[in-house]
Amino acid sequence: MSDFKNGIIIIVSLLAVFLASCGGENDPVLARGNGIEVTDNDFKNSFNRLTPEDQVGVLEPGGKLNLVTRLVNRDIFLSEAERADIDGIEDWLKLSEDLWLAGHWLEQELESIYEAGVDTNWIDSMISIEVSMSTVLLRDSTSAAAVMEDWNRNGPSEPDTDMATAPWSTGGSSYLNFHGDYLRLYSGNASFAKDVSEYAGEGTIMIPAFGTWAVTRIDTLHCDSFEYSITLAARSYVFVRLSGIKNVTVLSRAIDELNGHLELEGSEYFFRPGEDFNPELTVAKYPGGVVTAGEVIKIAGLIRDESFFGDVPDVFLPYAMFRPMLDPEIDLWIYVEGIAEIKRQADLAREEGITWPATEVELTITEHLLRKNVLEASAGMDTLEVMEFYHDNRTLYRIPELRSILIAYVPFEWMPACEIESFDDLEKYYIHADSTSNPIPTAPCPFELFENYGRAVFEADSGVFTGPVEYSDDDVYVFFEVVEIIPEGEADPILILPLIMEDYRMVMVTRRLESYLLELWDSYSIEIDSSAVKNVDPWDFSY
Repeated sequence: MSDFKNGIIIIVSLLAVFLASCGGENDPVLARGNGIEVTDNDFKNSFNRLTPEDQVGVLEPGGKLNLVTRLVNRDIFLSEAERADIDGIEDWLKLSEDLWLAGHWLEQELESIYEAGVDTNWIDSMISIEVSMSTVLLRDSTSAAAVMEDWNRNGPSEPDTDMATAPWSTGGSSYLNFHGDYLRLYSGNASFAKDVSEYAGEGTIMIPAFGTWAVTRIDTLHCDSFEYSITLAARSYVFVRLSGIKNVTVLSRAIDELNGHLELEGSEYFFRPGEDFNPELTVAKYPGGVVTAGEVIKIAGLIRDESFFGDVPDVFLPYAMFRPMLDPEIDLWIYVEGIAEIKRQADLAREEGITWPATEVELTITEHLLRKNVLEASAGMDTLEVMEFYHDNRTLYRIPELRSILIAYVPFEWMPACEIESFDDLEKYYIHADSTSNPIPTAPCPFELFENYGRAVFEADSGVFTGPVEYSDDDVYVFFEVVEIIPEGEADPILILPLIMEDYRMVMVTRRLESYLLELWDSYSIEIDSSAVKNVDPWDFSY
């Protein structure tokens, strides 16, 4: 994160600490203005909510006055939020409430699952059944019927007809040959696995799936139990339990339609709705609700770095459109499914009586007040000013070594038995691709952005096929080839223009925030009793 962001992030993040404080009727007053009053007790309550490190800062010279200043800002922001009709606040209240409720429901549900313990008998029964399954998703029932007839005559094979997008699709094909145990099958998509498992041993079938039709043949064989990873099995068990409760279904044809309005620009996705865009199109459903295409585009547009004082906060990341990883339609599928799961979890939380705290409501309103009056008021930059800013600060813009790679993601069950010496040896995999499913290299990235396989990427020679390397803890492996190395050095401003513009934006935001605060302090005629502030004892609650 750039140093230019640090100061303003501290100002905004501290609001979460201060919004919950309140003073007593007879407390000594440290600061006052038109409708504003910060008391001795406000100071002490807020001080006690700080981390030990921040408390030390308050006890240093000037620290008490700084804390009182922040508390004044808190009260002014709340007062302004009550008085103003803030455009767009309803959208942010809804997003923030759903995310908060979803998170707390998930915490409680996970705690309940862990307290009950993992059902090892269920895991053993799932692992003891070997599954062979061929399946494909088609766009309509007519195509599905034709494929089913062909499979009945000739056996399963990848059809020539236009296939629908499935969550396991690669390179535009939804044809899948799966060999493994039931636990692995359920860990891929629990709802679909449950539906098809009912037809084991019945030959080729045609069933509704993902809003369209799947043709499937599934056979099972009981086998002796064997040793397995408790950690991986427990993770799969929890995933299946949660999937069954949430019961979210993404609609394949709707994903294809929405994908037609998704564009890849550099290393980011953007929606560009055309004239044929239907905002009411249902792209996912769950018990009691749906997600529409319009909702997806609105959320993706709101949850971006530009809407916050820095990067997207962790609490909003589930709604943030992530960077390209797989085929665009699969990335979109995962994003839509995530939105639907958040909405479903929020509904479940409401059903269980979980409520969004008033302090969180106040924080959301206050943040949006600053978003409208500071962030949006700082929008728009002059290119010449940006370049002048770069030249004034060019010593700060040295870049580490960057590497660009071609990469394939291979789940454990897709790993070939033979030695793998090139991408051609991989029968099935996910790959970073463009909108036409052609493999493309990643953008040049530093070590940290390659997650836990970064060391392997930076130790590999250029042009050498490398792998397998374990990817996170998801039982997925990566194979890659380094295609470009940019050595460490002073950055070309053209190559890092987005970073320079973001840093300059934060400078403008900081100036605008300072100006906005001065305007508010003048408007509220704020006066601070410096003598009372100097003498306040943070630990004295004797009165």
